[in-house]
Amino acid sequence: MLEKIDNYEFELTCKFKTFLYCVCENLWKAVLSKRHASTNYLTRRIDTDMDWKNQWPLPSLAGVK
Repeated sequence: MLEKIDNYEFELTCKFKTFLYCVCENLWKAVLSKRHASTNYLTRRIDTDMDWKNQWPLPSLAGVK
């Protein structure tokens, strides 16, 4: 925001409150997007790990003393 204000070519055509709200809204949407992406990554990672474990069964320990 300070970079925009320091720029001499920047012209605020709305109320400052509106500008500030939009900046905060965009920052919040970016945070939510990153959270959603990380949740999807972790879900895919867990699914992949479970698939890998199901493909390679552990040997039975029934005969081991």
